[in-house]
Parts: sequence; C-alpha cells; structure tokens
Amino acid sequence: MKKIFRYTEKKLLISCYSDELEQICKNKLIAVKVIENFYTSYSNFNVYLKILIVFHLVLLFFINFVIFTGLLFLKYNNFNIIFKLVQKIPFIKNIHNFIIANLLLHFERSDNVH
Repeated sequence: MKKIFRYTEKKLLISCYSDELEQICKNKLIAVKVIENFYTSYSNFNVYLKILIVFHLVLLFFINFVIFTGLLFLKYNNFNIIFKLVQKIPFIKNIHNFIIANLLLHFERSDNVH
C-alpha cells in the first residue's frame, strides 16, 4: 500500500509540475530528474508538510480534471491555467510557492541548463 501511495505521489508531481519546469530548462528529461531529486528530499519532510503537498497535488489534479471535462476533452493538461487560479487563493498560493521553490533548489548545474 505504501509503495502505491509513493508511486502516486511521484506521478502527481510529474504530471503537475513537469511542464512548468520544462519551460525553465527546455528539456523534459531534466525536468523529470529535478522532480525525482525533489522527491528524495520530500521523503524527509515531516508528516504535516507531506499531507499539505499531497492535498495540493490532488486539488490541482481534480481542478484539471474538472476543466478537462468542462472543455469537452479539448486539452488534457491545463495546469498553466490552474496555476494562475491557484495564485489567487492565499493559503494554496503559499503551498504552491513552497513546492516551486523546492523544485528549483533541486536543479543540478549542467551545460544544458542556462
């Protein structure tokens, strides 16, 4: 059960934030590697932070699903629109900024990243 939950957390992180990171580094593989590096430090977070992050990811995924079905299956990845909506809600904005900041901390310096 614990493995399934960890796998789901990682997939939610990748589906929600890979496009955001890909805009920064212009490479999908680097974006996924950053998320994997973040996930290793995520495992050291306390339970409260883990619950907040999982709640945030599920909320983003649920809003994406609602928008996806509302637009009659035109575009399945609406996370850029959702991130703009999330920035309007103070508590969720703080969680979102915390995740983005921690993801950016896990970039490894390489010749491909500018």
